[in-house]
Amino acid sequence: MMTDELVKKISAVFGTFAFTVLSAGSWVMGARPLSALVRGIEGFVVFGILAWCVCRFLQDRIDFSQTNDMDEDGAKGSHLDETV
Repeated sequence: MMTDELVKKISAVFGTFAFTVLSAGSWVMGARPLSALVRGIEGFVVFGILAWCVCRFLQDRIDFSQTNDMDEDGAKGSHLDETV
């Protein structure tokens, strides 16, 4: 089940990853440290909000409480030692 706390954690992880990639990538490609930091903050905000919106949309539209119980065949795997 997707809770509000899980949505916050997912969006924080996406935002942190975007911050890291954009800051480091900008700095490596020759940007000044301040502009790399600003790009990283922008990436954190944009991708964090995007992940939050997607998770909230999925939380509202999909029922995560349903379990996918597949009927298991009791005889499955009982004849593994037989030769072909």
